[in-house]
Amino acid sequence: KIDERAATGSERVRRSAFSHKASLPPLVRLSLTPDQPFKMSKKIAEGLLTAERPVMVDEELKFAAAMMVGSKSELGQLRNDALKAMRLLKHRWKPVTAKLRKVQQEGIRQVTIARDIGLLTLLSILMQWPDYTFGEHLVYGFPGVGHCEWSGVFPRREVPPSQKIDPFEGAAQHNRDLLLSMHPGKNDRVILERSIADADKGFATHPMTHEELVKRLDGKDFRLIRRFVITQASNKQRIIDDAAAGGQSEASTDENMLGFCNALQPAHHLAALTTELTERGIPWPNDEGIRSGGEDWPDAYRYTPMRPEESRACIVVWWHPKRKIPVFQRYHGLLFGLPNAVTSFNRWSKFAQALVRRILMMLFSMYFDDATMQDWESEAFHSQACVANLMGVLGSPWAPAKSQSTSQEGDFLGLIHDVSQAEEGVVHFWPRESLVLQILSIINMAREVGLPPGVASKLYGVANFTETGMYARIGRAGLWAIKDRQKETTFEMTPSISQAFELLSDLFRLRPRREYLLWGGTLRRAITASDAAYENGKGSAGFLSVIDPGRPEETRLGKVIALPERLYSIWGARAVYIAQLELLAVLVALTEVAGLVRGANSIWFIDNVAALMALVKGSSGSHSLDQMAKIVHLACFAVRSVPYFEYIESKANWADEISREGTQGNWAPRNAFSVKECGVVVELLTLPTLPLIQHTHWR
Repeated sequence: KIDERAATGSERVRRSAFSHKASLPPLVRLSLTPDQPFKMSKKIAEGLLTAERPVMVDEELKFAAAMMVGSKSELGQLRNDALKAMRLLKHRWKPVTAKLRKVQQEGIRQVTIARDIGLLTLLSILMQWPDYTFGEHLVYGFPGVGHCEWSGVFPRREVPPSQKIDPFEGAAQHNRDLLLSMHPGKNDRVILERSIADADKGFATHPMTHEELVKRLDGKDFRLIRRFVITQASNKQRIIDDAAAGGQSEASTDENMLGFCNALQPAHHLAALTTELTERGIPWPNDEGIRSGGEDWPDAYRYTPMRPEESRACIVVWWHPKRKIPVFQRYHGLLFGLPNAVTSFNRWSKFAQALVRRILMMLFSMYFDDATMQDWESEAFHSQACVANLMGVLGSPWAPAKSQSTSQEGDFLGLIHDVSQAEEGVVHFWPRESLVLQILSIINMAREVGLPPGVASKLYGVANFTETGMYARIGRAGLWAIKDRQKETTFEMTPSISQAFELLSDLFRLRPRREYLLWGGTLRRAITASDAAYENGKGSAGFLSVIDPGRPEETRLGKVIALPERLYSIWGARAVYIAQLELLAVLVALTEVAGLVRGANSIWFIDNVAALMALVKGSSGSHSLDQMAKIVHLACFAVRSVPYFEYIESKANWADEISREGTQGNWAPRNAFSVKECGVVVELLTLPTLPLIQHTHWR
C-alpha cells in the first residue's frame, strides 16, 4: 500500500499496474536514490526469488503429501481399508437412499439414478463439508437460471437485490422473436443426434412440437434457449446452448467467485510433496519415482440435476432436419452455456476432489470433469484403481475411453507433463501433440491456398495456448501478422505471415519445454539494471550487471552500448525511439553477459514501462518491441536463465548515469564496476529462430 501511494503521482499506466488485483509487490521500494535500490537488490538476490518460492497449496493437498511421506509403507492398506469402510457405509445407508429417491421429481430421479444421493449427503455431513445445501440440491436440483446462493466452498461475492432478475420477464416476446429467426443450419444433424442421445439417457424429454410443449407445461411460462455447435481445437464438436442471446445469462446472478486449477497442477502436487520431504528432513526415497494418471467423467453436466422450476427458463429449441420445424426439449440435467450451471457442477467436482484427497490420501485435483493424480511409482497403479473404485461406490464412474493409465507422462488440460525427473526436482511441460499437429496442418494448408481470416483466428487461438507449455514467455511474440489477418479480408500470404509460420515451425523443432522446479536450491543469481536515452535525434544506452552477488566470485561489469545508425531504419520511422532503445539495452546486456549468467536466475530492472511490459507479457503491439521481446526470451532459454523483469523509477535507476555519460560517469567505478564499450550485433534483430538460438554468444 505504501508503494501504491508512492505511485499516485506517477504516470497512469504505472498506477494501474500497482493497483491491479494480480500485481505483485515491487522488489525494491519506490522513491529511493540509486545507491539504495542497488543495495536492496543485492540483498534480495540472496534469498528466494518470486519464481522460486513454493506454490501455495490448500490443506487437503498438504495432508495427502504428509500421508504419502509419513505413512508410505502402509498407504496401500490404508486406502483398501478406507474403500472397505465406504462400501459398508453405502450398504447400511441404502434404505435412506431409497427413501430420498421416492421424494425426487421424476426427471431428476432419472438424472441421478446411478448416483448414490444418500451416501453423498451423509458424507457431506460426516466431513463437515461447508456446502451444507449440497445434499438438498442433489435430491431436488441445483440452480441453473436465476440466482445462485453462496455454497460455502468458494469465496463469496455480494449480490444486491436490485441485480436479481425474474428470468421469465419478457419471455413471451423473446420466444416469438427467437422462433421467427429459426431456420435450417449446417450442424442440424449433429444437434439432432446429440439431443436424441440425451433424451434416451433420461437427461431430457424427447423433442416436442410447440403445442406438445405448452400442454406438457400446463400453460406455465417458459423461456427458450437456442442450441448451436462449436468445433473445438481438437476438432471435437460440442453442442452449446446460447444463454447470452436467450437472456438466461442476464437473468442469472451468482454469489460464488469460482477459482480453478490450471495445467500446471500436477507440478503443484509434487511441489507439496517435496516441501513435505524438505520440512521433515527426509531425502527422496531410494529407487522411487513418480507416476501420473488422469481420468474424466462422461456427460458430467447432464448427470447434475437442475431445479425443475428453473428448467422452464431454459427450454432448448433447435431445428429438426427431418421434420423441418423447430422442436423443443426440457432438460432435467444442467445445460452447457448456463452461467450458474458452471457453479452448480463445480460444487460436485469440488466435493469429489475433497473426498479423494481426504479418504484416499492422494495428490488429486479436478478441473470441471477432468482429473489428474500423482503418486509414488510403487503405489500409482493401485491408487488409480482405488480412485476408480471410490467413484464407482459414489455412482459417478469415470469414462473408460478417456482413462490415462499411470505413466511418466500425463495429459492435463492440453499440456503434457513429464514427471520422469521429479526426484531431480524438475517437471517438464509441452503442448499436447494433437495441438502441435493441428497448427502444422493449418500452416501447410495456408501455404498452399492462403490464410483466410477465420482460419487465422483459430490458428492464433491455438498458438497462444501452446505457449503455456513453453519455456518462460517463448511463443507469445512473433504472431502479430496472424493476429492482424483476423480483421482483414484477404487470403494472400505475406512475408510477415510466412515469417510467423517459420517461427512456429522452428519452435516445434526446438521444443523449448516449460520447466517447473520443485526443489528450492541455492541457485546462482545475476542482477542487471539497464537504461537508455534519446535526445535531439541521438540515442545512448548502457547497463550494469552484478553476477553472483554476495559470493566470493562476485563480478561487477558495465557496458556503454555503441548504437549503429542502421538500427533506426530497422525499427522504421518514428518520432522517438526510447522504448526500442530501452529494450535493446536488455538484449545487448543478455548477449554480453551470456557466458557469465548461464544457469543463473536473473533480475532485470527497467524504467521504461513500454519495454518492461513487452518483456513481462512476452509480446507487444509494437512490431519492433515484439521482435526484441521474442529474442530476449529465446536468449534466456538458450543460456538456461529464468528472468524476472521489474520496474524501477528513473531517478533510482543506477544505470541512468552510464546510459547518459558513458565511461565518463563516476557512480559505476565508485561502486567497483568495470566499465567498457560494446557494440550491437544488429543481425540478431532479423535472424530466424533456429539460427538465433545457435548464436555464438548463447551456445
